Amino acid sequence: MAKKEGLLSISVGDKKSQPINFNTPQELNSFKTEGTIILNALIGNIVHVDTFHFRIFKDEPITGDKVINVFDPVGKSTDMLLALGYTVLPWKGDTKIPFLIIGREALSKQYTIPFSIQEFVEQGGKLLVLNQQDSVVEKKRFRISKYVSRYVFPVKNNPLTRQLDELDLRNWNGVGTMIEPYPDYVNNDYEKSPDNSTIYGWDWGDRGSVATSVLEKPHKSSWTPLLECEFDMACSPLMKLNVGKGSLTWCSLDLEDHATQDPVAAIIAKRLISYIQTALPEERNERTIFIGNENERKLLDEVGMNYKKVDKIETAAELIICGNTTAEQEKVLVQYVENGGKILLLPKTKTGNFFGAEYVLDDAFDGGKTIADWPLTNGLSLSDIRYRSAASTIKISSGCDISLNGLLGKKQLARVKLFIVNWIPIASMPIALPFSVLPDGDLRGLLRR
Repeated sequence: MAKKEGLLSISVGDKKSQPINFNTPQELNSFKTEGTIILNALIGNIVHVDTFHFRIFKDEPITGDKVINVFDPVGKSTDMLLALGYTVLPWKGDTKIPFLIIGREALSKQYTIPFSIQEFVEQGGKLLVLNQQDSVVEKKRFRISKYVSRYVFPVKNNPLTRQLDELDLRNWNGVGTMIEPYPDYVNNDYEKSPDNSTIYGWDWGDRGSVATSVLEKPHKSSWTPLLECEFDMACSPLMKLNVGKGSLTWCSLDLEDHATQDPVAAIIAKRLISYIQTALPEERNERTIFIGNENERKLLDEVGMNYKKVDKIETAAELIICGNTTAEQEKVLVQYVENGGKILLLPKTKTGNFFGAEYVLDDAFDGGKTIADWPLTNGLSLSDIRYRSAASTIKISSGCDISLNGLLGKKQLARVKLFIVNWIPIASMPIALPFSVLPDGDLRGLLRR
């Protein structure tokens, strides 16, 4: 971009508005280009300098199917999709389509949906639900953030935020419209703090919003966060859940308000649709068995795990979840893994060597600080794996690949020849130890995977 200069004279006590106009290149060499506007204000003999940084983004074409089925009686999502270049087909209840969008506020206003969206997903459909009013979400016992989120952060291994960073996910151009921007605190009731001020702060304008009515990350479920925000990164404006043969993605981003004004909002919207359309179904273990004690069984039940409790190892199982096992059982399990089976080891309550992995006691462990680039850890962030305070913890120290500073491990037990020929883990054994020792409220994101 060429460098340009301009002059503007302002009298004492006066103010003036002057637009700064310039042409951007028709073709950008990179996805994102940095620019700078510098103001030199001469007051007397003193020069005051102010700098404004901005970014220009290369337009991304739509990938995937441009024709989309949408249930959108309100119409806001349809307007956005048409502006982005999609062809919108109103959904009449056809269950044979592969992908469906539930438009903004369609669930909030209790419109009659032509078919069960749960059945649609369980049968293999891919569903994207765009933002809904908080009352609908809270009725389903989700906790939500009452703040308008203007700062959102990427989560690792996420194709939606490729080449984007936290600066791109904040203060989007435009004004959010999900909630009343200027509530009448005089004539309307509101939730009060002890000093009678509003408990969630005074809401005065929704300019620059990125997300509204953001869901708190469920602690014990298989929702996978794709973005995160708010206090302690405990909330996510974009989460995905595999259900049956299909998937459900819940989006709290204010895309309809910003996609035509902010390039990043438009990029995220197009990437999100393409990501859901093209994502391959994740493999689901249909024959999972569990060997362990009552406390370990309760842990599996708390996170909604589907399994069959057994007393004897069944080699036909696709996944064996193990609590405390005997030496004889360990020999059988090693043989099971070497033949292609998968094992998940639950947390150990004593130190020692189990399946070749060494477990040690750390009297003042403060949680994980590093996350390995494994498919198992997709959706995890440091906010999920750190402790609220140091605690005595039995962790993995050696004998396998280690992540989360000893809270999670995996080990390959397969013949070298098979491993080299296929170049994939023929038999993998994840070894995990975080669950029973994590402080209450941090049991999230690990066992569910």
